[in-house]
Amino acid sequence: MPMISERGSLYLHYIVEEIEKRGMPMEIAFVPLVESTLDPFAYSPGSAAGLWQIMPTTGEHLGLQQDWWFDGRRSVRESTRVALDYLEQLHQRFDGDWLLALAAYNAGAGRVSRARQANLERGLPADFWSLQLPRETRRYVPRILALGHIVADPDMFEVVIPPVANEPAFEVADTGGQIELAMAAELADVNLETLRELNPGQLRWATAPDRPPELLLSLIH
Repeated sequence: MPMISERGSLYLHYIVEEIEKRGMPMEIAFVPLVESTLDPFAYSPGSAAGLWQIMPTTGEHLGLQQDWWFDGRRSVRESTRVALDYLEQLHQRFDGDWLLALAAYNAGAGRVSRARQANLERGLPADFWSLQLPRETRRYVPRILALGHIVADPDMFEVVIPPVANEPAFEVADTGGQIELAMAAELADVNLETLRELNPGQLRWATAPDRPPELLLSLIH
């Protein structure tokens, strides 16, 4: 829990802001908590990566850079942008049903579509709760919903939730060009580990040469 709280202080304000800008349900903010425990360095056995556990093919389809220097699936801002784009696409595909969109995010849109079609052909309801989906997906959506209820009323569930400051945790700094991360940390007088936590998409000792010349720097003191 302390580790998750620490990660939350770095990433949650940004994620919540981006969700609010799009008018999406706030439960979406719990997706990276369920997917990766808010760990941008997380990798799954199936090669999903980052806060939102984006698969390589999905990242490619959504236009994320993935090469020797940089993995956009691990970038806090880029992964959040494309994950929210993808969820909005799924929401539209499944006729405005957010539960089906979340199920499709976990199990794949094709699998959810086939499960819906199978129910419709049998004259059965085609909502999330009625579909025959993988066990992981049947647990995935309720976990997200449960987290929403717990955060909304922690006293009812006798849970203590560490506070997350309602202010940006990082700012964008212009590096002027490619720069070694250790040098950037020294010049900015910040901890190298924190610099890497805010810039997990940078895979090497220096920033990617074909990227905008910028790094995220912590505003948390």
